[in-house]
Order: sequence, then C-alpha cells, then structure tokens
Amino acid sequence: MSEFCCIGFGKCSYFYFYLLGAMLTNAINKEFHKIDSFILNKYILLQSITRYFSYILFGLFFYILFRYLHKKKNNKNNIMEVNKKQSSIEQKLIYNNILKFPKKDILSCIFICFVYVIHFESLKIIGYYKFHSLYIWTAHIGFVIIFMNIYFPKNIYKHQLYSMIFVIFLDTILIFVLTFLKYDDHKNIYQVKGTILCIIIILYYIFLTFIYSYAEVKTKIFIDLKYLSPYIIIILVGIIGCISNIITALIFGFYGNKCNKLSEANIYCYANVSFYFIEIKELFNNNPKDFYLEIFFFSPFSMILEFLNLTFVIFIFKYLNPGYQLFSDNIYYIISDLIYFIYFIYIKKEFNSLTIKKFIISEISEIFEFLGFLIYLELIELRFCGLNKNIRKNIEKRAEIEFMGVMNNKISINSVLIEEEDEMEKNEDRFSI
Repeated sequence: MSEFCCIGFGKCSYFYFYLLGAMLTNAINKEFHKIDSFILNKYILLQSITRYFSYILFGLFFYILFRYLHKKKNNKNNIMEVNKKQSSIEQKLIYNNILKFPKKDILSCIFICFVYVIHFESLKIIGYYKFHSLYIWTAHIGFVIIFMNIYFPKNIYKHQLYSMIFVIFLDTILIFVLTFLKYDDHKNIYQVKGTILCIIIILYYIFLTFIYSYAEVKTKIFIDLKYLSPYIIIILVGIIGCISNIITALIFGFYGNKCNKLSEANIYCYANVSFYFIEIKELFNNNPKDFYLEIFFFSPFSMILEFLNLTFVIFIFKYLNPGYQLFSDNIYYIISDLIYFIYFIYIKKEFNSLTIKKFIISEISEIFEFLGFLIYLELIELRFCGLNKNIRKNIEKRAEIEFMGVMNNKISINSVLIEEEDEMEKNEDRFSI
C-alpha cells in the first residue's frame, strides 16, 4: 500500500504459524467437547485428568525425541569440521537440564506450572457454575503488557499506548454492559447469583489473570534466558495437574455418590468420576462399536488436541510473546461468536432481541480488541498524527540513515586526511629539493 495512504500494513512473521495453530486447536477442541455422544465430556474432572496426562505422555515423547535428534546432530558435527561461528550458534540451541538450576529457579518454575493448573481449573469451575459472563478479560491484556515491560523493558510508543488504552477502556465498559442484560428468568446475573458473590468472582478472576500473566511472562524468561525446554514446562504442568486432580477425585470419592443429575449443578457432580466407569461399562455391554470408538478414537484425539494447543501457546511465548496469544484468542472468539449467531438465528430460528443485543455488544468488543492488537503489533500502521513515527520499520530506516550518515562522515574525514597527508608529502619533497 502507498506510503501516502493514512493506513498501511506491516510485515507478517513466519512465527505467526503458531498463532494459527493455537487458534485452530482451541476451536476444534472446544467444539469437540460439545459432542454429547462422547461420554468423557460429561465428567469434567476426569476430562482434566486426561488432559494433564496427555501433557506428560506427549511432552516426554517430544522431549526425548528432540534431545535424541540434537545429540545425533552434535555427533555428526564432531566428525565434520565446522567453523567457530557455527558451533557457537549451535550451543545456544542446547536446552539446560532443570535439575542443574539453582533451587530458587526450580521452585519458581514449579510455581508458574502450578499457576497454570490453578488458572485452567478455576476457569472450568467458574464456567461450570455459569459465571463466565463475569470474565473481565481486558485485565489480562493490561497485566501482560505490564509484566512484559517489567521483565523485557522497552519503550512504549504512542501507537501502542493509545491502542491498548482504547481497547481496555471501551471493552471493559462493554463487558459490564453485557452483565446487566437478562441472564435468566428476566433477571441479570447479579440478581440471579447475588451481587456479593458476583463481585467476589470478578475480583477472583482479576487476581487469577494477574498471577497467570506473571506465569506467562516467566515462562518466556525460563525458555529465552534460562534455556529451559518448552516440553519440560508442559511435562511439569501435566504432573502437577494430574496429581492435584487425582487427589481431588479421591477426596470427593470418599464422600460417596452425592451427585443427582436431575438437580442443579454442584461440586459433587463436577468432581464425580465413578459414574464414568459405570457408563463406559454399560456402553461396552450394549454397544461395543461405540465403546471402541470412545476409547481408541475420541479419547486419544482429545488428548492430542489438548497437548497441541498448550504446545502452540508455549511456542508463542518463546518466539513471540504472551500478547500474541491474546490476539490468537481474540480471532477465535470473533469467528466463534459469528458462527453461533448465524446458527441460532438462521438454523434454530431462535430470533429474539436479547440474543441480537448480546451478539452485537460482544462482537463490537472483540472487533475493538482485534483492531487494537493489529495496531499494537504493527500489523496495521496508522500514518497520521505521528502514530507511525516509532513503528519498528521506521526506527530501522532511521537507524540505517544515521549509519549511512556516520559512514559518509568517516569517508569525508578520511578523504580530507588523505589530502592533507598528500599536501604534506609534496611540501616535504619541495624542502628536500
């Protein structure tokens, strides 16, 4: 696009492939978990256990595989003659063993993995009790930017500051507007669930996003600066999540069966695991074909999706930063909201003003976030009011111009010195004659 246009487009990186991967695996996974015929989808705690088990299983597999390939590559390089520059680059690719870290770093790594588990499980429980409309997700944007600038300090330029203020301010207002719309039986969520409980949930969610944003940035630090393998983090999240959820299942198992499927959702139904094995046994007796489909297709496919999604997210932290992950989620929700709106209006024919209001407000907030991130990540350039002065491309251009200016000055100085030396030599020749 012409430089004279008020809006332009920046460059796309090869690493944006990870954004696409995270978005697709997230979308497929969420749709997959809505399949009623998949028995595991009814048992949320057991679903979490299988999820964390997939992190351990596939994380170990890829960790061992890449260490083997790297070792094999190093052995070849030892046989072949390589220059020092190449060998120094290769040394940077070697990941450190976490057991060799200082005790402080090991505890910090375990803590951030524990935060991942707390975040995942808390969101599931909040969603289970239908409090998801109270997610003040703009807090996540603010905290990520703050922590990124604390641990990876850099100048925040006008185009970045204004775009994020625009998103956080307007979208927070729209989120609160949504909470005051009808929730159930012509009442809003504060009237149905209780104002005090809703405020507690909002504050807890903000605290949750605070520690999770810290964990995301610390993950990047461990991978970039401590050279910790991303798969080690995935494995640790799996181990902590698996152990904590199995303990939870055992604790609730001791209380016996207090889950009535006809009653309102309660913690006993959430933590129920035993019913799954009863249902899966009945499925085997009544329909062996569906049983094998459940065990050998649905369950493994679900585990692979869970692992791939977290892997893409961790690699986004590694090669980009946590802000890009928020952008990936934003694209998913824009498309998801649009698809569900079309589904309810044109397929289910559930046409009502409340559905349209919720869709319009939600979609506007997502579009604001989308535009804000496009500007913040410099995928769109605003070429007016000096908003494009400090984009990466223009900073690089100014650096090149300054460098060329310095080089030209050096050349001109050298030429003057050479001329002076020639003049002095001529004078010396005259005096010698």
